[in-house]
Amino acid sequence: MVDKCLLLLFNNWYHRRYWLWTYLFTGDCFCWILFRRKAFIRNGHCCLWAGLGTVVFPFVLPWIMNRFFSNNYKDALLFESVLIFLCIFFGLLMIPLPIEPSEQRRLRINLQKEAKKQVKKTITNIENENKQTKQSITEHESLCLIIIKIQFYSFEIHFDESKELSLNRKNKFDITEYLNNYPYPLCSERSIKHGYNQKVIAVSSYESDRDNINLTNKVWYYTLEFISEAKYFYPDWRVRIYYHNLNITNDEIYKIENYYKNVDFCSVYNIDILSNITYYMPGRFHRFIPIADRFVDIYMSRDIDSPIFKREVLSVNQWLLSDKIYHIMRDHPLHYDVILAGLWAFKLSKSKTMTNEIVENLFSKTILSSYNSMTGDQDFLKDYVWPFAQNHSMQYDSFHCDLYPLSIPFPISKLSNSQFVGCRRPCRYYQDPPGPCPIKCLLHKNEDTNLC
Repeated sequence: MVDKCLLLLFNNWYHRRYWLWTYLFTGDCFCWILFRRKAFIRNGHCCLWAGLGTVVFPFVLPWIMNRFFSNNYKDALLFESVLIFLCIFFGLLMIPLPIEPSEQRRLRINLQKEAKKQVKKTITNIENENKQTKQSITEHESLCLIIIKIQFYSFEIHFDESKELSLNRKNKFDITEYLNNYPYPLCSERSIKHGYNQKVIAVSSYESDRDNINLTNKVWYYTLEFISEAKYFYPDWRVRIYYHNLNITNDEIYKIENYYKNVDFCSVYNIDILSNITYYMPGRFHRFIPIADRFVDIYMSRDIDSPIFKREVLSVNQWLLSDKIYHIMRDHPLHYDVILAGLWAFKLSKSKTMTNEIVENLFSKTILSSYNSMTGDQDFLKDYVWPFAQNHSMQYDSFHCDLYPLSIPFPISKLSNSQFVGCRRPCRYYQDPPGPCPIKCLLHKNEDTNLC
């Protein structure tokens, strides 16, 4: 078809030797204009060279056949068959393969289609719900909210004015009192619909070249992966994503929340009682905010770039059936910290004294200023959570059972050596494989030490 069009348009020009360069130049311009994105530029060039092959093939093949196979039709037939096979083979190689798993690609496409149809309807419904919620708030609750804000801001001012206040408990403003009286969850208006006694999995999601440039480049992909896994493994838990400095619109948030149903996006800028905590609380700490939420009963802290395995889920289920307050996991030789920031959990309602003490330290600007390093969140847990947790926790440890005598083995073996709890996606062998476990840390003495 391209051949005939060129013949009709250019007539004698088509038979000159410059027709090839005209075709290539026109095709490249066409690809540059219509296929701006990198993924489409490759498709455009595939179409371009396929068309070029269509034009050249009728001229080149007869010349080759007459030149080399004029007296041997069998060799000519064999050559033509091989040539056709090579064309098909290289044509298939030019088809761009997907850069993400098919399941996630289908999910992303479905989300995009659904967004085009429902985004206006969703925004309208949410606006109506917001109006109804505001109308349902009584004057008494509004007045209490104003008083709480004033008291909290007063707490911030007085806390910074003098260190002597921290030495005198009678004069120190206790933030836990205000948080316990705060009438809303420390997340979003959507999360209030789930009521009290929520079981929450909290993660921090933000873009920061300082923390982890690899995570920054894939933070959006990891977020969808984690939500999908949590929905499957923890169907009765809520996922709270505490985010800031994230390239996401409100429309995209509404779309994801309505699609998955098990997730609440929590902008740290929009939690009124906390004001803007980003200027003194690092992003890694934001996932600890639900500890201060009176709507939360059981809390888990996780890393958004670590997948959820059945090995982890079974250990959590064992802990939930026990009387232990804390849940701690260590599944790698480098997991030598007492508590890993993304591998622990807490039954908040079991000990209000512990909870209030942790919350008081968590929202102290003076204390947090000392934990601004890359491992600041784990250092904070070591100093302010571990003293409570070491004798009231169920600890699962594959390598350091000698350092932590109260630790026990995981309930099942790993699927592979690289799929340990807390591994970084995609959890392949070259990513810090843990190696064999000590014999004394095995669940069964005949267990494979590489899959302990």
